[in-house]
Amino acid sequence: MLTHLAIRNLAVVDTAELDMEPGFTVLTGETGAGKSILVEALSLATGERADSNQVRTGETQADITACFEISPATPLPSWAGDYDLAEECIMRRVIRADGRSRGSLNGVPVTARRLRELGACLVDICGQKAHQALLHTGAQLRILDEFGGLAEAVEEFSACYTALREAERDCESLQQRAGERAARLDLLDSWIGELEALNPQAGELEELDRVRMRLANRARLLEAAASALDALRENEHSAGGALASARQALESAGDFEPGLKEAARLLSESEVLVEEAVASIRRVGMDLEEGESNLDEVEQRRQALLAVARKHGRSQEELPELAAELKAEKESLQSLDDRLSRALERRRELERDTKKGAAGLSRARERAAKGFEQAISDRMQGLAMEGGSLSVRFGEAKAPGRRGSDRVEFLVALNPGQAARPLASCASGGELARIGLAIQLAAVGARQPPTMIFDEVDSGIGGRVAEVVGAGLAELGERGQVLCVTHLPQVASQADRQIRVSKVVRDGGTRTLSAQLKENERIREVARMLGGMEITPRTLAHAEEMLARGRGRGPAGTGLPAGAEGAGK
Repeated sequence: MLTHLAIRNLAVVDTAELDMEPGFTVLTGETGAGKSILVEALSLATGERADSNQVRTGETQADITACFEISPATPLPSWAGDYDLAEECIMRRVIRADGRSRGSLNGVPVTARRLRELGACLVDICGQKAHQALLHTGAQLRILDEFGGLAEAVEEFSACYTALREAERDCESLQQRAGERAARLDLLDSWIGELEALNPQAGELEELDRVRMRLANRARLLEAAASALDALRENEHSAGGALASARQALESAGDFEPGLKEAARLLSESEVLVEEAVASIRRVGMDLEEGESNLDEVEQRRQALLAVARKHGRSQEELPELAAELKAEKESLQSLDDRLSRALERRRELERDTKKGAAGLSRARERAAKGFEQAISDRMQGLAMEGGSLSVRFGEAKAPGRRGSDRVEFLVALNPGQAARPLASCASGGELARIGLAIQLAAVGARQPPTMIFDEVDSGIGGRVAEVVGAGLAELGERGQVLCVTHLPQVASQADRQIRVSKVVRDGGTRTLSAQLKENERIREVARMLGGMEITPRTLAHAEEMLARGRGRGPAGTGLPAGAEGAGK
């Protein structure tokens, strides 16, 4: 239920705030005062398309905030749990003068699409433009399903239909693969044989790069090794010879001085290390001598690995696993016949289930149509359509869809003896609005949105018909929250509360004001709607009578001070 609406700088409204309550509320005021702007504001807050022209002249942006109270019974989108909507929902829309806009939900930025999805669960805005949706056969099918309580059956059929479409795609994919199987198997055999012959190893390319660099610098490494051997062992002043001489000198004196004996021991260990270093250098030198002819082999192996990796769009590190992947694909292709057979059987089963489900939906809709036709036709009698009727014509859709194979079209006869014709070809805007109201009254039942907005749906009617329309809106208000923009006193007098919208010129600018009326103010406002230019005591009395009768109240005082009855003259 809408609890609060705040507007800043929208069209002629600079600032407006409305606290809303359950039941039936009307917005009244002179033509052009800005009543429909409040409806427009709510549309924008719930995600409708924004336009830079909606921003008040001279301002940089418009700002609309709508607060809703969420009941546990309200159906919400699946993603609603991400926004803490357990009890309260604050929908905000900011529209900039350059045409761009941004929205938020409980303070979290969201897209306009999400605002629309949530708004559709909370608010139903009905006007002559909104009722144009009644002209589309898809909308008519949904209305009939809602009336017949077929939502669960449609959902089950939709799930079956979706599964069938997926099965059809699986079959098409498998059949296409089967047609390409022979060529693919030949290619896989070739690739697998190539990889098995190559036998790539994990980390091999890195090792080949290291060996390649070593062999490419062979001459430099041999020179360094020879120089080191000469310095350590092979010339007459080598480090090894010097260490041996020093050790021998200290050993001969070590019997007389323990410190010299320890030094001799350390020199002996150093000699061992030098010998180990010499042996290691000689081994490296021998390897380098023997590897002189291996550089070409290393380069060839490296290029072979890189070429295969490029062919398959993989890194060299992935090559060891690639052969296993190709073998798995080969096994999958070899078992394709069995999988295709199972997929085809699955598709046949789903085709039978879908056909059966569509037929069941059609029968259920035909049963629901009888009650729907009677309910809407009955409501039409009191909405200036005496003798009019609505019927449902069934046809078969060009192709089955998620809602079955039915094509539904509403036919109406607006006058007695008149042939029924499609709604789209014979109803005016006002008639569409009243037929839409009849559907709301007769068909929505338990799925009535928490808040319903009617924007001048009473256009083109008056007198007794207007009173019947007002009673219908009041009936909807007893089941939820109804807000109606109206010029008709017969409608306004039946509301639980009334908000007057007025336009004033101040400081060279135009502003729209809104205020909830007290009882005596309501009498004057309804009298204005009745009496035009001059409000007389008789007009005031008539207004008071209408208010008392419209809301089932007994006679009541005007609430005006004594002698004030003529004050409106």
